[in-house]
Amino acid sequence: MTVKQFAEKMDRSYETIIRWLSRGAVPGAYVEELTPTIRIWRIPESALQMPIPKSGPKAGAKKAAKKGARAK
Repeated sequence: MTVKQFAEKMDRSYETIIRWLSRGAVPGAYVEELTPTIRIWRIPESALQMPIPKSGPKAGAKKAAKKGARAK
């Protein structure tokens, strides 16, 4: 299904689903390349059973960013 369809079925905004997808939080989702410049997300029906991800960055993301900043 598309991002729009998934967002409607999960009762979440399109933007929220895009965030989940970019964080890898939607199991089985993948990007389909239609042309070299057009890519779309495909989400399996089974992803509707997933638990709702917690908001905010992944655990440890803040520490990793700070650690990288000190190395400069």
